[in-house]
Amino acid sequence: MSLTMRCFLCFVLFMFAQDLITIQLNNTLGTYLSYVDEFFIIGSIGIIMVRSNFKMKSSTLILSLITIGVLFFGLLSSAIHHVPISTTFTGGLLTIKGFLLFFIFKNVSMNENNTGPWIRLFTILGGLAALCALVDLLFHEQFRNLLHTNNLVDARSNLVSVQSFFIHPGTYGWFMVFVGLYYLANYLVQKHNKSLIYTVLFFLLAFLSLRFKVLLTIVVILLLVAMKRRIYSAALVCVGILVYLFFGDMIQNLTLLTIDRYISVDYMDSARKALYHTGFTIGLQDFPLGEGFGRFGSWMARVDYSPVYYEYGLQSVYGLSPDDPKWATDTYWPSIIGEVGILGTILFISFFLYIMRGIYVKLHDASVSKNGKVFLLFALFIIIQSLVESLGEQIFNGSPQYIFIFAVMGMAASQVDNVRSSHVSVQLYAQRKYAYDSSPV
Repeated sequence: MSLTMRCFLCFVLFMFAQDLITIQLNNTLGTYLSYVDEFFIIGSIGIIMVRSNFKMKSSTLILSLITIGVLFFGLLSSAIHHVPISTTFTGGLLTIKGFLLFFIFKNVSMNENNTGPWIRLFTILGGLAALCALVDLLFHEQFRNLLHTNNLVDARSNLVSVQSFFIHPGTYGWFMVFVGLYYLANYLVQKHNKSLIYTVLFFLLAFLSLRFKVLLTIVVILLLVAMKRRIYSAALVCVGILVYLFFGDMIQNLTLLTIDRYISVDYMDSARKALYHTGFTIGLQDFPLGEGFGRFGSWMARVDYSPVYYEYGLQSVYGLSPDDPKWATDTYWPSIIGEVGILGTILFISFFLYIMRGIYVKLHDASVSKNGKVFLLFALFIIIQSLVESLGEQIFNGSPQYIFIFAVMGMAASQVDNVRSSHVSVQLYAQRKYAYDSSPV
């Protein structure tokens, strides 16, 4: 394993435990450690640009232009609305840092042979999280006192939401699905029954987070699999019936709770609904631009309380007030629409669609090995998972989620490029050999 790969593995491992580490430290040191990912991204991008002499592959160029487009519309919106430079810079970096991390991992030469260490890291961390989840389920008070996360207890339907060694049940639920999706991809490609058992196990453990978006992600993924491979439809129906028999009341209560909190309620009585309503309003009123970086629905709009909230009366919404904006980052897409506008949002979505298309095409390439297809299918699942969860969370810039998401996306894109390059090399060799054999000499 190369030194670069080892450094990347250490970085991802640290970011996985960053939240748990920082809550054990004093505020000053914890604050410094919270910027590790930004320093890593900026430094790595600089090194990559110097080493490559600013030369890049066509796929990288297209994705770079998309990223620059998002940045351009955000900066233009910031300039029009006179957003302070510090807020613009920090908000802009927060918006595109996932894209930058993607380019870093895409620059690493990846194939089906060197993804093994990453898969082992994911599955080992998944196993540890699963064991700690069972301890948290049975002895949550003692376990969280030990980790200093006892002040974060969340209960739904008279049950405590499991969070394992994470600091939030949503992060725990996301990671359990993340690992479960690898086993699902492995089962669909390799047909290993053990992988199917692990898939079911991790999905069930994910459900213990009692988060509707986790349940929705699992349902969406399984439905897509059943639609693509109809042979699984009957099995999916049977599994659905069994799950409903055992967890029907819990699922029903969780669904009704979500509807009451975010759908049926008046938008001024729900922070998430107010953000969505106002975000789309900004997108239409300020078409085709937005309010600028750090001005709506983002972390910077919460820290440097945005005047846009006063403009739309959101300061009176519970969870969005300037003295307690605890739900000001409870969504993702409203912040993108509100800050970079409709055009920036279209480019943002195009970034994911372009990567998904490349992965999907390569999945049907007969020359790709089974191990390679497992990782590509896993990456495709992860993108779908992140898009679903982004409806209720800032998953594309929240740690550790965005680290794992864009790292996997980058490695999959690198694998796609390497396969494409190997095909070009084979074709050139065949053409040269044919020309040589056809020579009259």
